[in-house]
Amino acid sequence: DNANFLDAQFPEPIDSTGIKEISSENCSLKIIPNPAQNFIEIQTNGHEQKQADVEIFNLFGSLVKKVPAGTRKISVADLANGVYIVKKGKDKGKFVKKQ
Repeated sequence: DNANFLDAQFPEPIDSTGIKEISSENCSLKIIPNPAQNFIEIQTNGHEQKQADVEIFNLFGSLVKKVPAGTRKISVADLANGVYIVKKGKDKGKFVKKQ
């Protein structure tokens, strides 16, 4: 009976992607500009991790780019439009790529 299904109450909101949201207050990296078109620059909040590579992941968790430590400007021109997660050592951040 479809009526019972439609009346069901869900205890908490359901995320259609199944991916945990990374809120801005949990981000320890500052990524500028955001949104980005061709390049991003990453700044750490207080503690510098110059020896850590930068990894960029899509929202499916797939690594789409890895950049050696010490790189200041990172090209994102080759990435599709969307939201990306950035990790540098234990720090993380997110940015939006759009044309």
